[in-house]
Amino acid sequence: MADDFWNKRLVYHVLGMEQVTVQRDLAYGPADETARMDVYAPAAVRPGARLPAVVFIHGGPVPTDLRPVPTDWGVYTSYGALAAASGLVDVTFNHRYHSLAHREQAAGDIQAALAYLRDHAAELHLDADRLALWVFSGGGLHLSFALREQPAFVRCLVAYYARMDLRQADPERLREVPPATVEAFSPGVALRAAGTLSIPMLIARAG
Repeated sequence: MADDFWNKRLVYHVLGMEQVTVQRDLAYGPADETARMDVYAPAAVRPGARLPAVVFIHGGPVPTDLRPVPTDWGVYTSYGALAAASGLVDVTFNHRYHSLAHREQAAGDIQAALAYLRDHAAELHLDADRLALWVFSGGGLHLSFALREQPAFVRCLVAYYARMDLRQADPERLREVPPATVEAFSPGVALRAAGTLSIPMLIARAG
């Protein structure tokens, strides 16, 4: 696709989006040049402040050579500025979900990103115990752990047009994937297994 597609920003706009502060290209763990995160914060954050944070998890699979990388896409730079202008810390990051074969690698990246945020909460002005996870498209597969474990530091979940059941993928693509792994990356399975959900969740469907 042409670069202008990836540069398209959100139509919705609030005052202060141009004044937010951004820490870019933070290396959060994986030894990969694209495994970086950007952290957006309100323009004026008082010393010692700890703000709730929204962690955006992009979809995929994303080709290894795709440029710009997700943190530079207009949709995520817009969301970052929008959340920060609304008084939150916002986090966008690249994870290595390049194919179904990379699902565990991407899941590890997501866990590494969350661990980095919680370990560096003070310098990033975020509350390590008040994180929201917001997934998009193919990134929905990575909600399974939150639905299964329901960690106390995750306060809410948002899924936008997200894939919630890997079992519905093309059978040819799943041929080499163990059934237990397919279920492990199917948030719908995790949700049914949990029985009750202690975390508020919003699912937005499209089409």
